[in-house]
Amino acid sequence: MSTPVVNCISYTLEAIKRGFYHAATSEEVASLIYSALVDSGYVVQVMGRHPDPAADSAHPDGGYAVDMQINVPFHLSPLPIRDLVNERSRQILVEGYTAKHDGSTYHGAAQLAGAAACYALAAASPIPSEFAAPHFWPWPPKAWKPKGGTRRCLVKSGALALAALEQLDRLALQAKN
Repeated sequence: MSTPVVNCISYTLEAIKRGFYHAATSEEVASLIYSALVDSGYVVQVMGRHPDPAADSAHPDGGYAVDMQINVPFHLSPLPIRDLVNERSRQILVEGYTAKHDGSTYHGAAQLAGAAACYALAAASPIPSEFAAPHFWPWPPKAWKPKGGTRRCLVKSGALALAALEQLDRLALQAKN
């Protein structure tokens, strides 16, 4: 569950505890949380309810847990997240840096993480486009492109870190199978 969703739920529960809303039953609490999430742009589907063994036995309705599936529409996710996903998509579709390519010995997770670190360092410099490739840049010099300013370098760094995480997850899945 994403942090904004957790925050939305915890803020709603806090508001109930402080008496801003009256919610005596689990259904009323779930309804308030559902409304707060929907009002915040989330897509929420109520999956059902079941007795909650952790609930206080003195709870007015016996204590029920309400199961909800919560999805954040991509267009409502924070702009930086969209930019990372878009850059990663560009790397795959335009540059050809697919899972198969990244999984080769040429693009292992450590190299992807090293490249991400290099772009993060460039973003920290006063003029990123003039930042020379660090000595640990994992690929040929022609692949070093710190153009577009600080934000662009951070987006590239994040997308490369995402690619490294994808690679690690693929390796973990292969090891598990």
